Amino acid sequence: NVTWIKGGKWLVYHFDGEIRDIFETLQGIFSVWLPQSGCKMAQRYGLNIYHSIDRENHRVKMDLCIPV
Repeated sequence: NVTWIKGGKWLVYHFDGEIRDIFETLQGIFSVWLPQSGCKMAQRYGLNIYHSIDRENHRVKMDLCIPV
């Protein structure tokens, strides 16, 4: 399966922490940072780029990419 993702501006947040904290981090971005930034989320797909996953310690390093 292939999906083409349109280009444009992206908010990229580097996350380095526990897997269980990803949702809370995204909530903070969408409910606090984004409204205060003056940016608006675009009608495009977001994506996550995983750099490393440590399953034993439940940690992940990733970029949360949100189209704006």
